Amino acid sequence: MTAVARHYGSEVSIYSIWNEPNHPAFLRPQFASNGTPASPRIYRALYQAGYTGLQAAGIAKPQILFGETAPTGYATVNVRREGSRALLHDVAPLAFLRGALCLNPHYRKSGTCGPLQMTGFAHHAYTLPAGPYYVDPNRDDVTLGALSRLSRALDLAAGAHAIPATPSDLPDGVRGAEQAEQVPGRVRCAAGRISTRSPSGSRTPTAAWRPSPSTCCGTTRSEGLPARASAAASSASRRASSTSTAGRSRLFYGWPVQLTVSRRGGSFSLWGLVRPASGATTFTVLVRTKSSKRYRVLKKVTTNGSGYWSLSSSVRGAFWRVRWTSPSGKRYDGPPIAAS
Repeated sequence: MTAVARHYGSEVSIYSIWNEPNHPAFLRPQFASNGTPASPRIYRALYQAGYTGLQAAGIAKPQILFGETAPTGYATVNVRREGSRALLHDVAPLAFLRGALCLNPHYRKSGTCGPLQMTGFAHHAYTLPAGPYYVDPNRDDVTLGALSRLSRALDLAAGAHAIPATPSDLPDGVRGAEQAEQVPGRVRCAAGRISTRSPSGSRTPTAAWRPSPSTCCGTTRSEGLPARASAAASSASRRASSTSTAGRSRLFYGWPVQLTVSRRGGSFSLWGLVRPASGATTFTVLVRTKSSKRYRVLKKVTTNGSGYWSLSSSVRGAFWRVRWTSPSGKRYDGPPIAAS
């Protein structure tokens, strides 16, 4: 860490230590022979060493994200039943958080552990096949639909004096047919929608949930996409670069002008991002009703300064899409998006 800071210190403003330390692919052992988590304490020691390493490079108060945790796992495993395979399970993120911060299941801190200095907690809130709004019954798992669990856990950890209680002034987050709905719409934009509404504006630092102008989801700083979105977007990018315009996927066209549509009682809630915009901009929302084969203008909408926008409509559409013309005259037509 000292070598990293000396070499990149003039270019880096915030660091994140380790990747998914609650996953056996990145840190072992995850569990001890008695079935209790072992990786949290290992990671705590690695984090403390990394923090000290940055200070040794001359950074008096390093800005560091703690965690980088994977979204699901177990609080305990049964070694007698599963044998050595039990030791290769993930540790659930909130069980990992408690273990690394020396907190018991009721978030009371051990007297032998001091508080850890951190700028924020990073978490990879990947969605499951059930969708971004699914809430896993395991209360120690944190997927997109259960972000409030992490916010509450961080509040409790701050109350136990295991982490700082005052958020730091962080920079923004990462900049940067079914696929079009699942990736930029229902997964990526849903991630942004959920994360921006998550109660992470609380007293604890939650850097993972601050979206930026070019990020439609509030995942971590090190990974700007949920896992499936990342894979599909990468695949779409490769196809787009190697095929004709006609062969490009719906995901390719949905990426710049992202849209998600949700039913809200008798109305529909639309939310999205005009990704290429560098400030507030105006675009057109189109709708096609079930009785029509053509799209009509639903409304002209103006985004906020970061390109985000939302709209509520009582028009019962079959599909919606977004059309935007950039200041340079380039037109972007998003793909048809159905309501979830």
